[in-house]
Amino acid sequence: MTEPGGGIGDPTSHGAHVLIEARALVLAGLLAALAGMVDVIGYLHLKGLFVSYMSGNSTQLAAALGQGNFAAAGIIAKLVALFVLGAAAGQVLAGFAGDWRMSWVLAGVTVLLTIAGRQSGH
Repeated sequence: MTEPGGGIGDPTSHGAHVLIEARALVLAGLLAALAGMVDVIGYLHLKGLFVSYMSGNSTQLAAALGQGNFAAAGIIAKLVALFVLGAAAGQVLAGFAGDWRMSWVLAGVTVLLTIAGRQSGH
C-alpha cells in the first residue's frame, strides 16, 4: 500500500510541519515569559505572596493562622479563593468555547491582565 500525497511521509509537508512546530514553540516560550513576568510583578506587589504558586500561599496561610495573624490570613485566603475562582472560570469558558477553547481562554486572560494593569497604573 502506498500513502496518498501530502501524508506524513510526504517531503512537501515536512517544511510546513516544521514551521507550525516552530511557531508553537515560540508561542509557548512567549506565554511562559509572560507568566513569569506576571508572577514576579504579583510577588513584588503582594509583598511575598504568589499569584500562581498556591502551595507557597497555603503554607503562608497556615503560618499566619498558627501565629494568630488573622489579618494576613484573610488576605492570603482571599488570594487563594481568587485563584480557584479564576481556574474555575477558565474551565467554564473553555467548556462553552468548544474547539476554540484555548483561544477564548487566552483572550479572557488577556482582558483580565489588561484590566489589572490599568488598575495598578492609577
